[in-house]
Amino acid sequence: MAGRKIIVEPSDTVFQLPEPLGGQFDGLKRKVRRRNIDIIDLGKIDIRFPESLKGLIKVDNSRVWGNKLELNRYEQELKNLISEWLKEDYQVSFDPEREMLLTTGNTPGLFTAFMSLLGRGDKIMIPEPAFSLYRSCARTSGAEAETYSVSEITNFLPNLEKIKTAFSPKNRVRALLINYPHNPTARGVDLKFYNRLSEFALKNNLIIFADSVYLVHGSAGFSHPMYLQSTNGLATGLEFITFSFIFNLPDFKIGVALGHRDFISPLARFRSSFNLVPSMFDMEIAMRLLKERGQVFQTFADLYSNRRELVYAELDRLGWEYLPSGYAPFVWIKLPHRRRVSMTFCRMLLKRTGVVLLPGTFFGEEGEGFARISLGQSEEDIKTAFERINNYSKVYKAPKKIKPRRKSG
Repeated sequence: MAGRKIIVEPSDTVFQLPEPLGGQFDGLKRKVRRRNIDIIDLGKIDIRFPESLKGLIKVDNSRVWGNKLELNRYEQELKNLISEWLKEDYQVSFDPEREMLLTTGNTPGLFTAFMSLLGRGDKIMIPEPAFSLYRSCARTSGAEAETYSVSEITNFLPNLEKIKTAFSPKNRVRALLINYPHNPTARGVDLKFYNRLSEFALKNNLIIFADSVYLVHGSAGFSHPMYLQSTNGLATGLEFITFSFIFNLPDFKIGVALGHRDFISPLARFRSSFNLVPSMFDMEIAMRLLKERGQVFQTFADLYSNRRELVYAELDRLGWEYLPSGYAPFVWIKLPHRRRVSMTFCRMLLKRTGVVLLPGTFFGEEGEGFARISLGQSEEDIKTAFERINNYSKVYKAPKKIKPRRKSG
């Protein structure tokens, strides 16, 4: 019997999960490195935490290990700070006890909402292009996902009239997911649109899942509204914010779900059942950063402004089209002329230059012909990356030489 084992097949759910964003390039990156070419990844959003702020995230471990009572105290203190922040910056008041739930991040928070509020056969409308895990959350919960286009044609907004045509007694559309500032286009919306959307949701008995992961990622002077600021926002929506992105700490497993107590209560029950509670360590760091949020947000706003303007200048030099926006830490570009297959273009660019861009098709079919550049690298690396791209672009822009015909005889 030695050496024998049972045969295990992954579930259908696992097969349907997408690869990590950018993971499709891992093999090609290894080949490029073997040619002694350094990789500059303009695809990932992984900003080095500024040295000037690192004192805020140094925590004495002995202070953040305790019993259930201590954990509850930390959670209550953090929720009070979140309530204070949102009241000061967005003029929205929340009951920390019943209208707020700490999560272990935005994706786990959204997954909790899908599992808690959508049943088998229910439908949710999700944007395209968009983060690929939205569809996976729907599949895992048993709900069905239908997409709506977010593009220049719709001014990067949901076409509410077209979405309404999907409603019928047999087509149980229960929810609509929005993501502003939008990933991958970085486009934002104003409160006027949110008011119109919340009225639409109220009339059609529709839950709005607002994934506000990039809420505070704007340049100086770019302040994006919350969905829950809208007229009927609290009555119709759940808004999700993650501190790992707000504070640019990728391994920081903490976020918050906000909304009416009737929405929060099922999420709280699900969280409790599966013990999806942030650690006291993460809560301690979140409290420190929120207490100094003015300095923290300004530091990142300046950083994004400088890198964004640098990327715009380099794209202008190349003559590439892009969508200008000051709301999120990336830039949505249109691929240069005759290079419309985004995956092929980005693979070739990586192979020839060592520079990674994310193909638009990573975010759905509507992303074909586009690519996303993040602002996660240093200004020095951004300049080096574009220098390589500029040298490569001269190759494919150069006219083909026509070989002279041999004279007969």
